[in-house]
Amino acid sequence: MENKRATSVNGDQAAIPNRKTINPGNNRTKWRGSMQRFIHWVFTTTVVGMLAIIPLAGCEKTEPESHAVHPATLEPVGNTGLTRITLTQQAADRLGVQMDVIAEQDGKLIAPYSALLYDADGGTWVYVNLQGLAFKRQAVAVDRIDGETMYLSKGPSAGSKVVSRGAAELFGAEFEVGH
Repeated sequence: MENKRATSVNGDQAAIPNRKTINPGNNRTKWRGSMQRFIHWVFTTTVVGMLAIIPLAGCEKTEPESHAVHPATLEPVGNTGLTRITLTQQAADRLGVQMDVIAEQDGKLIAPYSALLYDADGGTWVYVNLQGLAFKRQAVAVDRIDGETMYLSKGPSAGSKVVSRGAAELFGAEFEVGH
């Protein structure tokens, strides 16, 4: 590009430099300064914003524990040392609780072997369904085990429902294991 001539108001002509003749160092200095100010502004606002948000994360309001829904409620049964466990429907579904009915054959009670629990002292127990989703641990005397069936000489009466799946989880809930 060539230099063009411009005419001033009083008629003087002066050369107008083309873009190639502008001092590129001067523009870089201006650009560098404004870019540094921009980067500084972005960094500062980001850091200040993060510092303002971080303390608020711990200030989330939560419901008091007394209003929380517990999956199992425990109630002592007199002075027996046993506990009545009542599950919510969601807890029973998650545990996959299943029940079977105690039958009687030749004077012996018959129950699924999967309902049997052993305590730390070697005692044998089953969980009996009281009503709905309420259960109580009951001692049993095992006469013999044949495959998936156990024969009891002492235990819940024939026709009672016992937990055949989820009994170990009820045992853990009763003794608050894992809480």
